[in-house]
Order: sequence, then structure tokens, then C-alpha cells
Amino acid sequence: LLPKEKGGGLEIQGLLRREAGALVYDLTFTNHSGAGLDGFMIQINKNAFQLAPAGPLTLPALSPGQSASTLLPMVFTGSPAPVTVPLELQVAIKSPRQNPSVLIYSDPIKLGPLLMPEGNIDRARFPGLWTSLPAENERSATLAGALPPTPEALAAKLAPVNIFFMHNRPAAAGQQASYFTALAPPTAALLVEITGVPGAPGAKAVVKTATPDLAQPLFDAINAALSA
Repeated sequence: LLPKEKGGGLEIQGLLRREAGALVYDLTFTNHSGAGLDGFMIQINKNAFQLAPAGPLTLPALSPGQSASTLLPMVFTGSPAPVTVPLELQVAIKSPRQNPSVLIYSDPIKLGPLLMPEGNIDRARFPGLWTSLPAENERSATLAGALPPTPEALAAKLAPVNIFFMHNRPAAAGQQASYFTALAPPTAALLVEITGVPGAPGAKAVVKTATPDLAQPLFDAINAALSA
């Protein structure tokens, strides 16, 4: 995220992920400078998902050559901003006791860890939501790899990343069409149709959403879940 050359000797690595269902920013700070660093502070600029730290960074003082890691809990209470593609966070870091300057980096983020458990809606609502979205809000893609061998196995692959099964129906030529919902923060509903032959490659995914820029990140999240 932040190479030591740009961080005045401070290197930062990390990613957003789920820990026991909670969203955390998994960060590792390494001090490559010749002096101790401490008093770290973090700020995340306004973003489309209203992501913000739930509290301050909790890191020990770092002597030269030392590393330390932390799990920073994240919440969806920040200031809103338009969706931009590719998805990223603008992050500012300070170690004010040593350096008054602010270190800024961009973190390319994935949609999968951000999807919310509240996306599991009442199945009876799904058909109305699907038909309420116009054709211009629809995006499609061919999924990488083969589908799982059954619709139930497909649902089991997607559920851990908060992509929830709604219903299934037979389609043409031995295919199955499976329908799912997901919710991106703060309130972006994502409706999914996956059509293909169970156990075979070449399945087609369709996403309908009022926020079409989130369709490709959702395709990426589906592919990642299926390959896990």
C-alpha cells in the first residue's frame, strides 16, 4: 500500500477482510527508517461505501527494523461520495511525534468483503425488485471456470461472502438459472442471475442494480468465491 520509499522509511501493507463476520482493516506497519516511530493516526477520506475506522489505530512504538500488525474495525458511518471505478480508498497516515507530514496512499479494494449480511431479503420480494429495474441497469459477464455441480453447491459457495440464494429454475439446454441478492454499503441492492450447466464452464452472470458501476466488482467477487 505504502512503499518505504514514499513513506520516509515507513512501509504499510494490508487489506480489508472479514474477521468472525466483522469488517476489519488488516494492516502491518514496518519501520525501515533510522529512528523510532509511534503515535500513529489514520484518516480515510470520504468514499462511496462510507467506510470509516471505528476507532484509533492501536500499534506499539516501532524501533528501526520492527514490524507490528493490527486489525482496525471498520464501520459504515463516513461521509458519502460517488462510486468510482476502480474501487479504492484514499488513506492518510500520520506519526506526528516524528514527522509532521501526512502520508497518503490509495488502496485498491475488492467488493466481496464489503457485502453486508442485510442483503438476505425476503424471497417473495425478489421478483418485484428484479422487474422494477430497467434494462439500462443490467450488466452481464461470462464467469471464469466451471460452475459447482449443483445449484445447492453454488449457493453454498456464495453465501460466505454475503451473496444470498433466492430461487432456482430450469433453463434451456439443460441449464439452471439461479438467483441471488447482495447489498453493498450503504444501501446499494445487487440482484444476480447465474445461468449455466451445473459442473460446466461458460456460465453467464447478469447483475441488475441502481448502481451499475458495482456490477463488475460484483462479478469479480463471484469469481473469487467460486474459485476459493
